[in-house]
Amino acid sequence: FRLPKFQRPFVWTDAGVLYLLDSLMRGYHVGTVFLWRRYRMPATVTSFGGVEVTCPAGESHLVIDGQQRIGSIVRAFCSGRFSFHLLEGTFHVDTGEAPWLVPLASLWDTIGVRSEGAVPLWDWAMAHAQRHGLKEREVRLLACSAVDPVVRGKVSATYVDHHTTRAEVVESFRRMNTAGRPFDATELSEAMKRAEEEGATDTGDR
Repeated sequence: FRLPKFQRPFVWTDAGVLYLLDSLMRGYHVGTVFLWRRYRMPATVTSFGGVEVTCPAGESHLVIDGQQRIGSIVRAFCSGRFSFHLLEGTFHVDTGEAPWLVPLASLWDTIGVRSEGAVPLWDWAMAHAQRHGLKEREVRLLACSAVDPVVRGKVSATYVDHHTTRAEVVESFRRMNTAGRPFDATELSEAMKRAEEEGATDTGDR
């Protein structure tokens, strides 16, 4: 991934980042990102969520829509400012490390994504438990439950291939974001309620 030069700066607040993290943890859909596949791109350094990311030369995907969500994920797991409370299952910002409060960057390292030679989750849990006088097995189980949604979490994407022209990309973006009328949550709730009353659907709430 890389950002085209026309993209606006990262503007989401910490509250927005925390809200997105909570949605991912709960398995909620967080929208679709729009990507433009490109070849023979030069090597660049791109800032996602205020975190500098090196983009190697070659094939890449330009982020046309979705920078704020991608940037929020990078910011949360790589900036060192966000933490997760193992007991409460909640995310926090600028709180540091405590017995049950662990930096997201350290959890990110345990799944071997952020850095080479990352410490396996079980080894990290053992060290954290010893450092804070906790039961290793409890820390390990809670850490697994925290990391698992991150590993399994998905953000859907729509992408157009390299032969798509710039004008077609812009028009696709315009139609996705401005055409039609948004269907809000209240309307959806009322529609589902009517469908249930008519016996047209089964929500499983029985």
